[in-house]
Amino acid sequence: MYIDDAFWQYSLLLANALLLGAAALVIVRLRRELHTMREFWTSPAMAAMQPEPYDDRDLRRMFDRRLTMLQKYVEQQVAARPNMVAESPAAVAPRSNELPVEYATRMARAGASEDDLVRGCGLNKGEAQLLMRLHAGRTSATQAITH
Repeated sequence: MYIDDAFWQYSLLLANALLLGAAALVIVRLRRELHTMREFWTSPAMAAMQPEPYDDRDLRRMFDRRLTMLQKYVEQQVAARPNMVAESPAAVAPRSNELPVEYATRMARAGASEDDLVRGCGLNKGEAQLLMRLHAGRTSATQAITH
């Protein structure tokens, strides 16, 4: 049984047509699926599930109020003790059995800078600023608050 070239050509043509038809069906199904997914992601229900952008204005206002209260407290404490004699920062030495925070407090009252507290007591910058605001003299406290 001999199969001529025309049969092979028609067979290849038919196979190509079937493959093109199958590809067209796959493309149509994919487009429908994409359309369904697009509708889902743009639906109002999906938009309601999106988190609102973070708004820190309330937190900032609260922090500003607390900072203002702290500044007033520091000013009142400084005004309550106008004749307090401060030690020079160089004369302040750690006492035996004294905690680093107590030593840092004495240094702040004596007029040490934030950097002195960081280096001498092992505090971080924020802790040093807080101690300066709470325990430094009038000029040092206002400098610590403005920085």
